[in-house]
Amino acid sequence: MVLLVSTVLTLVFNVLLASAQATRWCDDLTSVCFQRYYEEHLDTAWGYLFPPTDRGEFVGFFIAPVRSGWIGNSLGGSMRGNPLVVGWLDDDNKPVISARITPCNCTTWTGGSGGINLNGTHLFGYATHAAIKPIDPSNPNSSLYQHTEASLHTLDTVAGRSDAYDTDLGQLTNAPPLVPPTPTTTTTGTGPTPTEPALCPGAPRPTYPLYVASGWKVTPVLGRLAGAPRQIMVDSRGNLLVLQRDIGVTGHTVDENGMFNPFHITRSIHVSRKFPDYISLSVGSDGNLDIPSMDPALGRSQIRVFDMRHLAAHANRYNGTHGKVFGYGLRNDVGIAEDRAGNVFSVENSLDDAHRVIEGVRVDIHDDNPAEKIYRLGKPTSPNQRFFGGYPYCYSVWEEKDIPNANLKPGQYFVQDPNGPYSDAWCNINAEKPVAILPPHAAPLDIKFGVHQDDGNLYVALHGSSARTETLGYKVVAIPGSYSPSGEWTSDLDLVGTKTGTIDIFFNEDETKCRSGCFRPCGMSFAPNGNLYVSSDTSGEVFLLKPPFQGPPVIPTTSLPQIPSTTSSGPQATQTIYGQCGGTGYSGPTVCAGGSRCKQVNPHFSQCLPLGAWWRDKEGGGEE
Repeated sequence: MVLLVSTVLTLVFNVLLASAQATRWCDDLTSVCFQRYYEEHLDTAWGYLFPPTDRGEFVGFFIAPVRSGWIGNSLGGSMRGNPLVVGWLDDDNKPVISARITPCNCTTWTGGSGGINLNGTHLFGYATHAAIKPIDPSNPNSSLYQHTEASLHTLDTVAGRSDAYDTDLGQLTNAPPLVPPTPTTTTTGTGPTPTEPALCPGAPRPTYPLYVASGWKVTPVLGRLAGAPRQIMVDSRGNLLVLQRDIGVTGHTVDENGMFNPFHITRSIHVSRKFPDYISLSVGSDGNLDIPSMDPALGRSQIRVFDMRHLAAHANRYNGTHGKVFGYGLRNDVGIAEDRAGNVFSVENSLDDAHRVIEGVRVDIHDDNPAEKIYRLGKPTSPNQRFFGGYPYCYSVWEEKDIPNANLKPGQYFVQDPNGPYSDAWCNINAEKPVAILPPHAAPLDIKFGVHQDDGNLYVALHGSSARTETLGYKVVAIPGSYSPSGEWTSDLDLVGTKTGTIDIFFNEDETKCRSGCFRPCGMSFAPNGNLYVSSDTSGEVFLLKPPFQGPPVIPTTSLPQIPSTTSSGPQATQTIYGQCGGTGYSGPTVCAGGSRCKQVNPHFSQCLPLGAWWRDKEGGGEE
């Protein structure tokens, strides 16, 4: 193993002619030859030249279309824990090189088992953003927007050695700078007409064309955020709170027009609105296939619920005695939502690289299987501790023709190996049936129920993925549903019907072409007036969607709290209905909006409840 600590790199952004992937490539200008990996569908290449002896340096040659935002190559496979060399063009079309490592942002590599193997085939990783440059293009240490595509590749480093390394390096160093060509504008085929955003003065232009369902309106409200916006919510005073990667939570004031422009490492937390003593916490799997997580006591691939009234004074282990299993066998349920009756739903990101053993042969079926899915877990006050979602053995069918050795329909369970420890039949008996299925690799990251009285939709943010031959997702969809008189939500579609019955609400021009760049919905939040905010982490944007529903929201109130003006003292904040108004250590608003009153739920939490509900509860007639 050879430690490489010094980097000499030449960066060229150019327009390449389509060609077959090659292992050896020579620069026309200098005749220097590199060992090169070429990704044809990206028209992007990474080449390397190594010295003949064990010297701590190399020459790298990166080539990409001039329209690219940035490209990078990891020197040890995965981008986490390995040096990542990144290149882009600044606003003056000058190349910028950045060497970094996650998570410590080091600029030198101090060795270990991850060194480049110069005596054979070595694993590298690539990443690229197809359209957006870093936040500060002239700064090599600038933050990057999350890649639009990433994968692994190998390179024959022995073939990359050159006895003429020093001569080649001199030629490259003394060669005149290459001037990137001016990007050309091409006319694409006919498609849907973009929705013209209703922009207010100062509002940002969208990075990509925006499309919405009939009756909806959309506009960006935040753009070019320095940290990728992940989850979002609207607080009790109408402020937009944005969780940004590497920054934390930022607050943004929304004016009366609704806009103002100033491996499974995430953990989702849901605090029940109907039962505010209970919090649900999701922990994903330890990798793509986490066999040990079949044991619910392990504390992975599951959601647990905690009663905050009975937690220990200090630390509480996730898989300890204080939390009850809400559901296990849930590979990576990032989005969690609650219907009007207090039932909790979760949406799962299912397996990558799925296969099926057919007549003794392992067949790749990952393009169209398995389906992502949505589960109804029930009420947090009485969790079903035997709720099993199937993972890591049972997966939901999306495309049944890929599994010819079984008579299965979409939504039913299959196993990868019918001769393994579990069968299709066992899974369909023992794993809980989902309420809806979504396309494979759509990467659902958030779910929200509509807040208007006449809106029975369940909204899903599909982040999208390039983990299949043709990309899909990259949109917000709605699953039509209905509420019972008690507030229980059910889908209007049967399980098979959810495969084709979802409604595209907010989408890109062509989800199959998102390797070249698309916005990627991540988090969603409804405002008190019923508007829907959607974040896009890879483009650093937050969008505002106005629905066509005219009725008042169920909760919270239909308008932002009104703050009285006074010359003698500062304004007193008002809490919305169902918002917190008191409790141990609480310092927020204590005055409730009209039509509600502050009621102590427990010593730690008081809540603004509608007067009718407050008096029913006082008289002993409230729900559980």
